[in-house]
Amino acid sequence: MKKSFSLLFVLFFLFIISQTSNVFATTNGMVMLSPSNKTCNIYTKYTKGEVITYINPAFGRDAAYLDKKGSRYKIMISGVTGWIDKSCVSYTISYNNMDNYPYKTGGVELNGKDVSRYQVVNNKMYFVSTYVGEYAYTTGTSGYTDVPTGLKNKTIYYSYDGIYFYTNYNTMINDYKANTRIHSANYKYPYYDYYIYLPLRTTSSISATTFDKFLLSKNSKYDDNFTQTMSFLRTIDPKTYTHTYKGKYSAIYGKASSFKTSTSKYQLNSGLLYGIMLNESGNGTSNFSRHYNNPFGWGAVDSEPNNATIWSSMTSAFDKYSATMATSYASVYYQGGNGTNLGNKQSGASTKYASDPYWGYKNAYNYRLLDEKSGKVDKNKYTIGILGTNKRAVDDTLSNEYVYVYQSASVTSKKIAYYERNNASVIIQGVSGSFYKIQNDTGTNKGSAYVLKSNVKAIIGKKLTTSSSNTTNTSTIKTATTTVKDSSGNVVEEKIWNTKNTTSTSDDVLLYSYKFYYNANKTIKYATKVENSLVVREYYYQTGTTYGSHGSKIIYYYNFTYNSNKTIKEATKIENNLVVREYYYKSGTTYANHGSKIVFYYSFIYNSNKTIKYATKVENNLVLSEFHYQSGTTYANHGSKLVYRYDFFYNSDKTIKYAQKYEYSKKKVTMKYYYQTGTKYGNQGSKIIKTIKC
Repeated sequence: MKKSFSLLFVLFFLFIISQTSNVFATTNGMVMLSPSNKTCNIYTKYTKGEVITYINPAFGRDAAYLDKKGSRYKIMISGVTGWIDKSCVSYTISYNNMDNYPYKTGGVELNGKDVSRYQVVNNKMYFVSTYVGEYAYTTGTSGYTDVPTGLKNKTIYYSYDGIYFYTNYNTMINDYKANTRIHSANYKYPYYDYYIYLPLRTTSSISATTFDKFLLSKNSKYDDNFTQTMSFLRTIDPKTYTHTYKGKYSAIYGKASSFKTSTSKYQLNSGLLYGIMLNESGNGTSNFSRHYNNPFGWGAVDSEPNNATIWSSMTSAFDKYSATMATSYASVYYQGGNGTNLGNKQSGASTKYASDPYWGYKNAYNYRLLDEKSGKVDKNKYTIGILGTNKRAVDDTLSNEYVYVYQSASVTSKKIAYYERNNASVIIQGVSGSFYKIQNDTGTNKGSAYVLKSNVKAIIGKKLTTSSSNTTNTSTIKTATTTVKDSSGNVVEEKIWNTKNTTSTSDDVLLYSYKFYYNANKTIKYATKVENSLVVREYYYQTGTTYGSHGSKIIYYYNFTYNSNKTIKEATKIENNLVVREYYYKSGTTYANHGSKIVFYYSFIYNSNKTIKYATKVENNLVLSEFHYQSGTTYANHGSKLVYRYDFFYNSDKTIKYAQKYEYSKKKVTMKYYYQTGTKYGNQGSKIIKTIKC
């Protein structure tokens, strides 16, 4: 009997494994997040690490599966890439090919589960997100946007950033892992929705009457005699709060004029904030709206929602909310470089404001509908610049390569702020040489500031001209590519433009170009990326690479950074997404002679988990110093994680005379080493004949 029971147990166990084996062996696929109402942090690293943002899986249950190490999964959701604790993951699902799975009415079925996706129907792109319903996982439409260039009608697309879209899930995951979007349907035309990327410190032309008419269209029930009594246990006081609400079914109906007055006082966009209020309050029908005069859910954290802020009146709530927003989410100082637009979990207010990963999408959709009801008086009213350093990978969220905001149009002027997140956005007011003049979002009435043109990777919305009387650009400005060929048919230059995507090229702005240099057999020798007439990157390829495969055959490349006088400040060599060398040059070195003007360089040696094992400083082909770091140190923080170093001193014949150990915690040399005659760096570890403690 015991044997039969054991056999049945084993068979049952094997069946369970066969059904859930993807949890253990996922390569490409999807992470299904835990349905519990729990806030989960997303980290920069798989061990410890900085918190990038946070999400509540109840509002978005599927994410792209990218990796697993230790007790964390690497995922992508709502634009952000990072590591999440396994306690936030229910299971994972593998896919060999997305197309092998059947469709079902109303969605896409993948092993019996729905996945977030975009559906293009009748010239609108609908976003269908997943969330935890009352009893189980379900899906719901989080609104629609314009159809990005390159996408087809009646087609389903996948995307976890809302910028690049794929018809095949596997292809998307492979691109995410490779830090590229080259196989997306709109690779040359990344899509940035105007309402999502419009900064909060703007103005709306939509009338208060339209606000109320729009609210009326979203609710089928308005009852002047509506009465409701509610009791809430508040731990912040602590006490039970009881209140009776008497009034219309929506607590914010008829109050649009007061709302616009408050937002206008603090130079905030009433349409954007109204979109937030509708989302947070269920169009003004939430209990917090009726009983707390709090239609924003302010203070209602996931762990203690009943501790939401109580205001004495709705007018007071509008004013205090606007005042707080003006000094917080509408300020780049408060945002810490995230950006002052609605955004998603990669950039914008969404990174801090709410745990719903699609909070920004939902608010932007409300604003879009409101604007459409008004005749689109707000759409493309402003020129918006999408920020990012071209050195970053497409999904990089945190970086020490900031986009700096300058007081005037010069890199030698005061840096008054910075943007840290890729795809943060600014309002562009004009052009000044190699700079864009932008709205200063450090606070209310701060005037203008400047960012380098090279830090603006896309421009959307209102057409940018040198005239103060700009006309509205009804089509989003795109990025386009043109090529130049030599007499032999080789592509010798690839130009990347900001363009209106029309037949006219008069308004096109050259962002940067790639120049290709060939061997005699028409294979690529190397290529350079040129920006503002400066070579900012130099690529080297696998032997035999042709133009058709150059995007996937890169072995390593060099990044060059420049001083204000266009001489090279430093350069880095990147191989397999790791910085393996850091070069420093003689003063005044230009690109033309960079190969011969190196003073010294640092070489970085990595562990298998991509953390630094040690680094060396090399000058005149001799290792002068060997640096050792705290466990787990990555290149991004190598400057601050030093434990000790060895400094080497040489004889005239380039053999080691002696070495000394410097400990950073003690701020002194603690040991000296003397070697056998003729010892060279490389075998110094085994040739020590005397040590002296210092």
